[in-house]
Order: sequence, then C-alpha cells, then structure tokens
Amino acid sequence: MTNRISQNFAPKAYRPHTLSFTVERIVLVRMLKFIARRAPLRGRPAKMVRLSACGPRVFVEANGKSAATEALVFGEGSCCVVHQAFLRLLRSRYLLRHCVNVTFTAERSIFSVNQVVWPLAAFSPRVFPPATYQEFAFTQTKRQRGRR
Repeated sequence: MTNRISQNFAPKAYRPHTLSFTVERIVLVRMLKFIARRAPLRGRPAKMVRLSACGPRVFVEANGKSAATEALVFGEGSCCVVHQAFLRLLRSRYLLRHCVNVTFTAERSIFSVNQVVWPLAAFSPRVFPPATYQEFAFTQTKRQRGRR
C-alpha cells in the first residue's frame, strides 16, 4: 500500500519512462537554428525535430544534422516536436524575460516546458546518441559593471 502511494506522489522527474532535462534556453535556440538549415541537394527542411536526452547531453536532430549540448538530465528518452512551434515557444516573451534555463518533461503523449503543456507526435523511453554531432558550448554571460 505504501509503495502505491509513494509512486503517485513521486516527482515527475523520477517516474519511469519519463524524459526530463534542464538546459540553457539560448543554447537550445542556437541549436534549433543550426539544424533548421536544409542540407544541399535535399528537398524541403523537416517540420519535425527529435529531442533526445542521453547521459549528460541533450541532442536535437533534423534534416540529417544533429547538435548536442550538456544539460542536467533527470530521465532519458526521446520525443518528436514541431520545429517552428517549439522555436516560437522558446522565443516567447515570458521565457525571454524570466528564464535562463528551461526544464522539459515528456511522457507518453504530453510535453511540458516550464508548465506549458502540449501534445507530442512521438515518444520513446529508449534512446541512443547519434554517431556524429555538432557540439554547442554554454553561453558566456558578461558581468555587469557598476557605474563609478
């Protein structure tokens, strides 16, 4: 009985088959812009983007390209989201003003970004990192100098 109660009230990051990670918002936007460019001799760019978290990295894959950055990964997995809608959400005014790091959580059919929920196209709890990828480093924040 106590086991069932503890599972119901466990944080989402520790539930099985849940993708959960925290990543820097600016780096993720740069990664999405990088993979948005279509490869030469290819047709239209892909509308869907695969987000996957494996080990200490988060991967973004589309158009035959893949990019990665380091992140806090609480649960491994992969999911597919719509590229333009996801980029528009990351550039929203609320996230621009208030969030440096963004927390993502995905389950079977639900994807949430800082408590904003929307449906998923596909989800898999099993994930394998891509063989080759472009590494994106953390953003260097400048220190604010006070006036003398």
